[in-house]
Amino acid sequence: ELRTPLTAINGHAQALEDGLAEDVEIRNHSLSVIRRESQRLDRLVEDIMDLARLRSNRFSTVVEAAYLDELGEHLMAIFQDRTTFPNIDVMGDFEHILLHTDGHRILQILRNLVNNALRYAATHVKVTGERVRGRIRIVVFNDGEPIPADMQDRIFEPFVGTKREGGMGLGLAIGRELSWALGGNLRCIPSETGALFELTLPL
Repeated sequence: ELRTPLTAINGHAQALEDGLAEDVEIRNHSLSVIRRESQRLDRLVEDIMDLARLRSNRFSTVVEAAYLDELGEHLMAIFQDRTTFPNIDVMGDFEHILLHTDGHRILQILRNLVNNALRYAATHVKVTGERVRGRIRIVVFNDGEPIPADMQDRIFEPFVGTKREGGMGLGLAIGRELSWALGGNLRCIPSETGALFELTLPL
């Protein structure tokens, strides 16, 4: 995973150094690739560090008051002005519920889930949040291909899950570890009409 962006950066940097990219358009393309792959490398390293901290119990969370519908509004705002997947709608429906938890970490989990859902959705992604039997249940659904039964647990392993469209296969692994750190759980639920992920959390 580290080698792929490094190879691209080294190749284009070498071309610039050797004067092979004298044309302005070619040079700008090489610089764009270097910048994009450097950002990808930075995200990858940060994700690996987060996962390592979570798995070694050196990851801190903050307990604070947060309302589920406000977190949902924040999440919807993040994906409002996107251009990468312009033909896919992102919808949300959240109950007004007070939580005592780390709202920032919940948003981190949900951002990963929605980003993954966008990579596989056909027309829409829907996020719902409600109270069920004294706990919070947040569901992220996309209407793409259903996830095979033999992959519904494996996709939470590092570098296995959602790697389409620039994904690095770490988002789901981090999301599950974060859910455990918050006293909850993240799982994939069988669905015949698409892919469905359920995040449960204590109030």
